[in-house]
Amino acid sequence: MFKRINFLSKNAAIILFVTFNYVILFLTPLPPIIWGTFFLNLHLLITVLYYHLYKEEGFSPAITTSIVFFTLFFFIAPVIQVSSVIETGLRFNNYLPFSHNQVVKANGLIFIFMVTLYVSYYFIKIKERVIKYVKPTNNRLMPIVLLGLTTISALIVFFNFETIITDIESSNYSKKISFEFNALILKKFVFFIPLGGLILLTDYLKKSSRLNTNKILAYFFLVGMIFLMFFLKNPFTEKRNALGPIYFTLIYIFVPKLINSNKKFFLFLFSAMIMLYPVISSLTHSTANFSQILKNPEEFIEDFESIQVVFDSLHYDAYVNLLATIEYVSTEGLFFGGQVIGTLFFFIPRAFWTSKPLSSGELIGNYLIERHDFYFNNLSNPIVSEGYIDFGTIGVIMYAFILSYFMLTSKLWIQGSDPLRNIAAFYFSVHLMFLIRGDLLNGVAYFLGPFFAIYLFPKFLMFLFKK
Repeated sequence: MFKRINFLSKNAAIILFVTFNYVILFLTPLPPIIWGTFFLNLHLLITVLYYHLYKEEGFSPAITTSIVFFTLFFFIAPVIQVSSVIETGLRFNNYLPFSHNQVVKANGLIFIFMVTLYVSYYFIKIKERVIKYVKPTNNRLMPIVLLGLTTISALIVFFNFETIITDIESSNYSKKISFEFNALILKKFVFFIPLGGLILLTDYLKKSSRLNTNKILAYFFLVGMIFLMFFLKNPFTEKRNALGPIYFTLIYIFVPKLINSNKKFFLFLFSAMIMLYPVISSLTHSTANFSQILKNPEEFIEDFESIQVVFDSLHYDAYVNLLATIEYVSTEGLFFGGQVIGTLFFFIPRAFWTSKPLSSGELIGNYLIERHDFYFNNLSNPIVSEGYIDFGTIGVIMYAFILSYFMLTSKLWIQGSDPLRNIAAFYFSVHLMFLIRGDLLNGVAYFLGPFFAIYLFPKFLMFLFKK
């Protein structure tokens, strides 16, 4: 009995993952070839997850995030979406008509991307020593740096108080994401500066053994910085895709034991992203009450369609936009790097670069509007699509290889002794969910601002005060 309990507790993550996904796959009717491609991709994910949880050394949240993303956006949601379209004879939620060959090709591209990503990741791991660690600055100047960051953060709130209050008073769901350069600088760099201060304050307090004036002041600064952080970044001022990395990072800063291992972080992220949200949504749409479900569990199973509605919405449009990209390339051809150039030079205003490429999400959105009478172009477009639209299958392999390098670098930074690198890498690992979902231009732009605020700006202050 105790052996069984011990076995279940040690293997809860993999058992939960396999069981949940098997239920999805085996309860959803699909054509044999399509079913087989999903089956293949699922077992690749199971293999990677097993190695990640039981064989990989060190904390690697980027791998965890990628597994959860691929499971959610490239397996669970697509299985339900494809089955729903076949059953009803209607179009996908982006109005794209069903094509058997497109689905098989999309699953093949996803398989190629995942194999390249994970093989590259674990191969490059052999050369970890190439990336050197940088020891953090920890000297008598640190209290001055902390005072500087706290003062700057307070001034940011003071000079932007009306803007923040306006954001809080307006509906977050009615706001359109602004991609103006000034707005990006303000919301994605300036408003993230307090997070850099939080990192150094918590690290300073952990390393200070004696209670002295500096330590007491640091505690006051920490409380104030927490207040400023939540005032600037809260559900009334930020979209959910931006709040996720922030709040996960705060948990990692203040209560690291909750998520500082591969098993803990996977269970936390998988439960939150894949199980908790759809189940709650299903319960809220269920016609049976809680006591009826307890007496007759079949009542809940019959409400499986309500879970399908959640995954068959535009919140999970990454896969269907990959299908749309495949169709777009078949009619319009490849861009041969045109799209990635727009991503690399996103910071150049369109007023100076009139031929600047549209983001891939907007490009595919416009195509769907023109070709299939869709109604808006603010779409996601996953990284697999980004590689494919530029260079075809070769691009899918290239982008997977490049992503694996950044994911490995984030792991090495997390294992290092520099707290700024550590937290910046963890933030990247959670932001990866948004980066992979796409489009790439927005994913890169929305990461670089926080990265500069969390890592480069505190380093700049350290350098400045040292001089």
